[in-house]
Amino acid sequence: MKLIWKDVFASKTENGLDVHFEKLGNEFFSLYQTLQANPDVHFSLTPAQQLQFNQFFKKMQTLYVNIQEEEIISSVRRLGLIAYRIMMIFSALRIMEDGEITSNLYCNDTDFQNTLDMIAILVKHSSYVYSQIAQETYKPKPKHKKEQFLENLPYHFNRQTYVATALSLGITDKSAQRYIKEFKDADIIQYDGHDQYTNPNAKNPQ
Repeated sequence: MKLIWKDVFASKTENGLDVHFEKLGNEFFSLYQTLQANPDVHFSLTPAQQLQFNQFFKKMQTLYVNIQEEEIISSVRRLGLIAYRIMMIFSALRIMEDGEITSNLYCNDTDFQNTLDMIAILVKHSSYVYSQIAQETYKPKPKHKKEQFLENLPYHFNRQTYVATALSLGITDKSAQRYIKEFKDADIIQYDGHDQYTNPNAKNPQ
């Protein structure tokens, strides 16, 4: 980083961003008026998108209830509702591009995937905030060792690797074996064969 103070008054525009945002506001207001003047639009996902949506949030729910506590489920489910609303907004904004208004509006695959990508990040933030909720002593709550253990497992690993990872975190061999079994039973990690595992949630998949 260069230690240079930038001139915060360097902009010479007369109206700043006011004109820009007023123009945007008029464009969105025009879309609003168009939608108001037309019959109600029914929004839905395609059957393939519905399947992927359910699989995505089922996996998220299973993952975070295993590394957090059951109270985190409400946050995951709330993000499911938020995801659907974001998809609705994206789909409505597409009308400004093609000008087509139909009684049945389906989500664009690109908008659908972009939304899930956003939610994947937001759920991590929710988990972090949940971990930091102040306790009675008003001290930040550290991540559960089970979550730390999963986060530190590499993409491909064996028993020797996960035992070493556990020991570095102060987790006993017996507890590590139990965590691995629970992760495997919940389909959070994959058992690839004799003493071989895959962790899809690894920080640096290879």
